[in-house]
Amino acid sequence: MGSSEVLPLDMVQDENTLYRVLAAITHPPKWAPTRTWCMSCKTPLGSFARAIHCRHCGRHVCGACTRCTLAPEFFPKTFDIYEASWVCFVCEKILVARREDNSTGTQPISSVGDEEERFFPSALDI
Repeated sequence: MGSSEVLPLDMVQDENTLYRVLAAITHPPKWAPTRTWCMSCKTPLGSFARAIHCRHCGRHVCGACTRCTLAPEFFPKTFDIYEASWVCFVCEKILVARREDNSTGTQPISSVGDEEERFFPSALDI
């Protein structure tokens, strides 16, 4: 059914590192092989479980780790996406924050911004 091949993203255990790696994506990735488990929450996927490949990072994730589709304007132009596409919850945060940054020229004032501060503490916090 699914591949058991170990990929670099399988080895990233730290949320901060995963966020940084996925935020650096600027070109469409090769999709991960279909898995028998979710690459985000590691939950085993049964025969009837809904799972997708995130259109931003290419990871194979379960329905619980996929909240929405994003319109083409959220993706980098290099992706050549022309319709709303499914993304994992981590990439959703990244792409929404990036779009807010680009549209206002400032840091977003939202829960996404709060999430980024958790991942990227200021020098005063360290």
